[in-house]
Amino acid sequence: MRPRDETIFWLSAAAEIEHALMVQYLFAAYSIDPQTVPTGSPQNEARDVKSRLLQIAREEMGHFITVQNLLHAVGGALHFGRQFSPFEAAIQPFRYRLE
Repeated sequence: MRPRDETIFWLSAAAEIEHALMVQYLFAAYSIDPQTVPTGSPQNEARDVKSRLLQIAREEMGHFITVQNLLHAVGGALHFGRQFSPFEAAIQPFRYRLE
């Protein structure tokens, strides 16, 4: 593989990872409803956790756009897909899963 092609390959893998992380953090954050926290549990703690998860999701969005900018800079196509690579098992550190 030529260096440019390898760069595009790895940046595309990074885009998939950042996209998966971003969606998972958003899913986790919006799964928390401080109003439905069981009695006796501090609602402030639930709000703090939700706020932290949303901040992390924003940071992942920054990483994602950085990867897209790098792909554009090297002449690659922008990559918005997730886990469709034939090399997925070798390059993905985790499986995309919403729980």
